[in-house]
Amino acid sequence: MTQTKLKSKIFLLLTSTLLTLSVAELFLRQFDPQITFADIVPYYDFRCFQKGDYYWIDLMPNRRCTLTPRLPAFPPHTVDLNSLGLRNPEITLPKPQNTNRILFIGDSFVFGLGVEEEQTFVRQTEVLLNQQLDHPLEAINAGLPAAGPSYYYMYLDQEGQKLEPDVVVVGFYLRNDVAENVLNSQWVEVNAQGLPTKTTSSIYYVDPTGNLFPAPLPFKYRVPILRSSHLFVLVADRLPPPPGHDPKKFISNQICFYKKSCSSLNEAKAKTKILFQGIKHLTDAQGQKLLVVFIPSELQFTNKVNFTKTEVPIPLSPQEKDYPHNEFAAFFTQEGIDYLDLREYFAAKDPLSAYFAQDRHWNESGHQLAAEALSQKLLDYLR
Repeated sequence: MTQTKLKSKIFLLLTSTLLTLSVAELFLRQFDPQITFADIVPYYDFRCFQKGDYYWIDLMPNRRCTLTPRLPAFPPHTVDLNSLGLRNPEITLPKPQNTNRILFIGDSFVFGLGVEEEQTFVRQTEVLLNQQLDHPLEAINAGLPAAGPSYYYMYLDQEGQKLEPDVVVVGFYLRNDVAENVLNSQWVEVNAQGLPTKTTSSIYYVDPTGNLFPAPLPFKYRVPILRSSHLFVLVADRLPPPPGHDPKKFISNQICFYKKSCSSLNEAKAKTKILFQGIKHLTDAQGQKLLVVFIPSELQFTNKVNFTKTEVPIPLSPQEKDYPHNEFAAFFTQEGIDYLDLREYFAAKDPLSAYFAQDRHWNESGHQLAAEALSQKLLDYLR
């Protein structure tokens, strides 16, 4: 075989291989898209995070950041943080006389990820209540993206009580508060009651730019360029996992949370209940009223599987969807903790229109619905 023919065969082989790989890549993108690096990290370009003193993550004080989604779910917008690192106007201390103050603690739903500050249900609730009360009311937004029940308790204990709230409202997002946040939160320091005073996370970290990243990154997301390939991710998912690593662990935990027969989250559930008992103890000691708000996931209102938005890859029965809510509702009743489950109010409206089409969070309509339900509930607390 001449050298020219050999080069020609090699060229044809490379060309056909590249063509085959390109066709396979296009086929997967169209008919079986994989979860690539761009789909998971970062979820948002939001360079306002820093390492926290007690909870593993915090927001930078006196900071202005642009929040940009990874998908065109909502327009990029500016977020202003006050001197306490809260998405809130500056807070007067001591509290003005004859003023009621509600402290909202929660995750990205309370923070209002995706909407302007005045569109958050925290601010809308404040407006609605001030229209009906004969004395001033202030709502404080202590929402923190990527937060969970450990933060809810520790923030109230270490910072929130200094703000002199009359009512404490805790947003409880069942989709990931237990099966992700509590499960993967290490209590590295605890107080005499066995409650956390310092935590770390085993699944997220803040990088030097102030952005949030998952940790550790799976192999399929460590190779530049290839980590954006649907074909590469598909092949990498089928490679044997390294010793001690279970790539399906997170997914199985998300499913387990809705299965009454599953016991692998029992410890995380028990920790979550201890944290809410701690919150109740703190509010009781100060004579404050406590309300826990169940924040529903979109999967509560549809049978369509959308892994990117719910991280539950299989359809759930109505009984499975109800199970976590019923379990924690029974616990709150037993502990004398008042709660508001927003599912009923949302279901009576148009619940699917309350969420961004390409993001799991509420849009402006969702925040408005939450504010309507909350203001009705809280009015009796404040009259």
